[in-house]
Amino acid sequence: MKGRSVKAHEGAGRLHARAFRSIHIERQADDDPGHFMLFGKFQKPCGILGEFRAADRLQGRGNPALQIGQREADRLGAEIHAHQPLQAAKARLQFREIENHTRHLKYMSFVWLRAFALGLARFYTCNHVFPACLRALSWRSFAMKLTWLGHSAFRIETGDAIILIDPFLSGNPKFTGDVAKASEGATHIVLSHGHDDHTGDSVEIAKATGAQVVSNFEICMFLNARGIANINPGNTGGTIDCGAFAVSFTQALHSSGTIVDGQYIYLGNPMGIVIKPKEGPSVYHMGDTDIFSDMALINEFHHPKIGLVPVGDRFTMSGKTAAAAVKRYFNFETVVPCHYGTFDLLSPDPSEFLAGVEGSGIKVVVPQIGEAVTF
Repeated sequence: MKGRSVKAHEGAGRLHARAFRSIHIERQADDDPGHFMLFGKFQKPCGILGEFRAADRLQGRGNPALQIGQREADRLGAEIHAHQPLQAAKARLQFREIENHTRHLKYMSFVWLRAFALGLARFYTCNHVFPACLRALSWRSFAMKLTWLGHSAFRIETGDAIILIDPFLSGNPKFTGDVAKASEGATHIVLSHGHDDHTGDSVEIAKATGAQVVSNFEICMFLNARGIANINPGNTGGTIDCGAFAVSFTQALHSSGTIVDGQYIYLGNPMGIVIKPKEGPSVYHMGDTDIFSDMALINEFHHPKIGLVPVGDRFTMSGKTAAAAVKRYFNFETVVPCHYGTFDLLSPDPSEFLAGVEGSGIKVVVPQIGEAVTF
């Protein structure tokens, strides 16, 4: 850059302070390609020419001593054209940078807000909507199905297991279904005690389906002697892992045995049965029993959600006693009464039990024989 200066002659006096904004005005030489240095690099000067006029004229008109190059100061109207000063170019670039940065912030705010909204939607979908839809669409894969087969016999379908409890079918005068259909696909037979109205068709079903018999030691040995090889014995207080579910045996106040060729055969202590599926609620089949205070411990240790409760009287609790046991010792979500109406010696229906739990908030389901209930 070449500098030009404007100086007053020595004898011309002093210039007024508003005469020029700057004593030196730097401008590009005629052969300069139109670039200037900014941040260490050649930059174009934005294409805008700044026009500076000597608007601040010299003051003190009429003073003959105030002259510049033989021209009067009040006639000074020379126009000085130059490229925009470096500071002005920097300011404009800074303004553009701020403007671009503001636009970037607005864009990034939109991006982050959109990402947050999408993330929130995905979180809600994955944690609420999708599981609800999955349960609605595939409830059959996860639900437990319970079918009352009359007396104390039940069929439970949970996961890959089909469990028959006390399958007294062909000898039951109230069961009019097909034994083969009722036991189709059975994987396990769980027996509470050795009376004939509970062991029932166990031998025939086990041979036809290959189902494993799970019960106390005496019953398993008794059935093994009759050709059932697939047995899994246990006893009161024990728990047996059966894969898709576990079985825990509790006490029951009753007896257990059978008669063969006129001879009574002892078949171990009677038991209650707690079925604990890996998929589905736990089920407490009380077997044949009276009320006892240790039922509170069964509730405390096993937390059954569904109760299969004998209410037929004479050989088990009456409906009134069963209602007291359910209200006092358990927190069942659902109760299914059983062991009634099979023979004339038993109560014909569960009406006494229903009256006993009325107003307690306990949900009672009374299915027809062969009717399935899903949980």
